[in-house]
Amino acid sequence: MAISEYTITLPFSISDFGSVSSTTSQEKIWADRVRSVVGTSVLERVMRPQFGTDIPTTIFETEEVMRSKIEEEISKAFAFYLPLLTLDTVSTEFDERTNVITATILYQLPNEEEATVSVGIATISPDQPISEVLR
Repeated sequence: MAISEYTITLPFSISDFGSVSSTTSQEKIWADRVRSVVGTSVLERVMRPQFGTDIPTTIFETEEVMRSKIEEEISKAFAFYLPLLTLDTVSTEFDERTNVITATILYQLPNEEEATVSVGIATISPDQPISEVLR
């Protein structure tokens, strides 16, 4: 089942020929949609305030709680916003040096091909000044 034969690519850009960049790759289209849902915070979109996840609320949690909440939020997002995809696994990896937790999402497209998307989520450490995190 194909969703579209022609879709604007994300991030939005203009091609070398001056037109809006687009793609016909189903894997790219779905990866963009997964990133859009997972990377959007609930209440971030004015016209769709329930769209997205509560992942940003985990930044002050312990690593264990953060991992669990991220996996839970991604599972809920797939069930509600991406029902044509089958979520296989969500794994998280925390880099203590950069304070970034990365979620790697393995899922199946509607045509049953496997695809993977990685999403990095910055965390704030108590010993790191807020000015360093916001750069």
